[in-house]
Amino acid sequence: MAGIPRKQAPKVRKSREVVTSPDGYVIWASNIKAAMIREADSTYPYETGGILLGRHYPGLLHVTHMIGPGPGARHYKTSFIPDRDWQYEQIDALHHQLSGSLNYLGDWHTHPQGSLSPSETDLDLLEAIAATPESRCPTPIMCILAGTGSGNWSETVIHYGVEQTSTWEGTTN
Repeated sequence: MAGIPRKQAPKVRKSREVVTSPDGYVIWASNIKAAMIREADSTYPYETGGILLGRHYPGLLHVTHMIGPGPGARHYKTSFIPDRDWQYEQIDALHHQLSGSLNYLGDWHTHPQGSLSPSETDLDLLEAIAATPESRCPTPIMCILAGTGSGNWSETVIHYGVEQTSTWEGTTN
């Protein structure tokens, strides 16, 4: 996979917001949720999503990067198909920029005008990620944004293999 020039790779920002889960914490870099909401608004009323990267520590997930769907993604009312080649290029660039210190943590996507509850497809995907050794992520997270656009989104985080989920409500304003 071809990488992109380093100057185009996203920058790392310090984390401040904490979402608790029973086995520890999910800490989000301050810009991640705002970036997801901007992407959600830009494709509303169609679904969108992407990849969550960061570091996995005992009892702690630190989400430091979000990769969007990519310029070639296809968006539909209840699904989307990411531009995987573009996403892999972004991952390669970050991997190079950060000397391989990032881990795949899971995925995120929207349910425009829908529910925060994961669909059967969502749950199947989490199970498949956990069962895939190449993901190196036996307990992936899935962040679902449900809302009506214009910054009006609520979120839930499903942590596969963890009993409880976390939720927040927020806007871009």
